Amino acid sequence: SLEAPPETAPASNRPWPWLWSDPLTWANLTNSTRNPLNTISTKGTGLEVVRTLVRGQAWERDVPSDGDSVWIPWYADVLWDRNASLRVNRIVVEGTLMVNASDMDLTANVIELKGGKLVVAQLDARGNVVGEYNHSCQITLAPNFDYNPRDDGGIPLSTTGMKILPATLGVYGELKIRGRKVSHAWVRLSETAYAGNLSIVLDT
Repeated sequence: SLEAPPETAPASNRPWPWLWSDPLTWANLTNSTRNPLNTISTKGTGLEVVRTLVRGQAWERDVPSDGDSVWIPWYADVLWDRNASLRVNRIVVEGTLMVNASDMDLTANVIELKGGKLVVAQLDARGNVVGEYNHSCQITLAPNFDYNPRDDGGIPLSTTGMKILPATLGVYGELKIRGRKVSHAWVRLSETAYAGNLSIVLDT
């Protein structure tokens, strides 16, 4: 099991890391005024700023399910611990999402590492990369744009101000993926492939 490094442990006495399948991981996030996926009204300046929730995330369950948008805040280290497939709208990672000892089959319209980390590898008890990921990880980016309060002409904006098109992995943080070695990175064609072909023949 993973144990919490002192510098990243949450303020509460909850075990580290937080689990994707644990409802406590997502408690109070869908209606947070800090959630970049929510619509927030801001009044005042300086220390007198008042942030009011106008529109939050409406989930059917207490953990992310198909069609939801997901925010991992800056203080959260979340461990993916489910093997079932999941199709979400958007994922914004300001903290850390770790994929260590479970299969991942994730489809998303947009994944944005907004200063956060996505790590797919074998990890030690403190979350450090120590080896190759020995499971199956499939991340599919599918264009199916939905509402986002940070829109600019229908295109979401990242924290850097760059436009993020649907079906995009926006890395404005850190992406670490360490997979298993394969015997062949490429092979030659046995027959010429022409435009419009529905199949190709490889040289085995």
